[in-house]
Amino acid sequence: MSITSDRLKKLRIAQGCTKSDIAREMGVSRRAVYAWEEADKLPEIPRLIHLAKFYQVTTDYLLGLTDTVR
Repeated sequence: MSITSDRLKKLRIAQGCTKSDIAREMGVSRRAVYAWEEADKLPEIPRLIHLAKFYQVTTDYLLGLTDTVR
């Protein structure tokens, strides 16, 4: 598991969201969310930005470039 996938999964769980909830919010399939969380692939840049805004964190945090959330 990558830092990004680990953080995406932890943030989703902390907010009480299901993979289906995130898929609807991002306009993708549940399988895409699963792939992001299992490090099969990373979200495209526009979706990464959307995820950061949704979770109220920085893209640097999601990418593991910093441990500072904001």
